[in-house]
Amino acid sequence: MKRKIYRTRRLILRPFILSDFSKWKKAHEIAAPAQDKFDLNPLPAERCTKYEFKELLMRQRRNEKADRLYVWNVFLRKTGAYIGRIDIATIIREPYEMANLGYYIINIYCGKGYAKEALKKLIPAGLHDLKFHRLEAIIDTDNFVSIKVAKKVGLYREGIKKHYWFQNKRWEDQVAFIATPELFNSRIKAP
Repeated sequence: MKRKIYRTRRLILRPFILSDFSKWKKAHEIAAPAQDKFDLNPLPAERCTKYEFKELLMRQRRNEKADRLYVWNVFLRKTGAYIGRIDIATIIREPYEMANLGYYIINIYCGKGYAKEALKKLIPAGLHDLKFHRLEAIIDTDNFVSIKVAKKVGLYREGIKKHYWFQNKRWEDQVAFIATPELFNSRIKAP
């Protein structure tokens, strides 16, 4: 399934193209080091090469073609700067039509409502355009920023998944927020 390009008031949500290399590289150059355990460190300069970027594009295209992972890169409309990504990863198609919803905004752009704005556009895209019936955002129980975003965009808090994710050398609990067409459409309207 092919992804569409989406626009919001401040953002453009689309796949990378080769000419985005300089925007991608710049984002890694200006990002601050990880601010907490949920943040990502920028790539080191030696990994911000055209070769690495082309490999990233090819992986994203292969995953999309195989219906495994759909990535929308988030760009500011005003400047064209690359500021993060939203992804929808297929968990299982028939009979459940389930996918995982992930979101990440580069730390220097956090706190401006970009994740919320992008998700309000892409949750309906995942449910309707990609034809998933259930999107799950599975979040660490102490990732309060991500939980706040999930609540603000109208995801339904399903509950705690006990011993769900293996990290830090142990199985940890996660909180599940979900969207289905029935739940999401009754909770919030997309921009």
